[in-house]
Amino acid sequence: RQTVLIYFFRGLIYMTSGKQNEFLTPEELERLSRDYLIEHKVITILSPDYVREHGVFWDDAELDWDECGYYTVDRDGVRFTGLAYEVYDHKDMKYYPFFNTDFQDGTLMDYVYYVNGLQDGADVDFYPSGALQSYRVYDNGKAVGKSYEWYENGMIKKVVDYSRKERIEFNKQGKITNQGKV
Repeated sequence: RQTVLIYFFRGLIYMTSGKQNEFLTPEELERLSRDYLIEHKVITILSPDYVREHGVFWDDAELDWDECGYYTVDRDGVRFTGLAYEVYDHKDMKYYPFFNTDFQDGTLMDYVYYVNGLQDGADVDFYPSGALQSYRVYDNGKAVGKSYEWYENGMIKKVVDYSRKERIEFNKQGKITNQGKV
């Protein structure tokens, strides 16, 4: 019987190939939790106040994609550089019935850094409750390093290692449900 081994070395996640549908130990799962990664400074999350103070609200800047859908541009067609963010807003979300209207109060939905129209830096998403949903880093428009996605309760949902081109997905109980190449 072959098992999947996930381990950390110098803050990085590594995994060996193995049989799917294995459980991780509680300690291994804890090291992938949202709270653990923030507390141990594996990832850094900006506060909503910082994002609002230093960023540009997507709608206010009239940001959009260029005609090819590749670069982010402002209202004048200039490639955007800076921190952009979006919020959950009741009037904008009325077209999306799957959103719970209790959370459509201006809660931060996401933020991302851009350089010359390309994602460059942290791209962070939040649940309508304000809980961290995902974290990934871009370099010149390309995802790099490791990205993380969590369930709303903070348990790991998915880890992608772009340098090793590997991914691993979990159910809410910590059972590996899918893994393989990216």
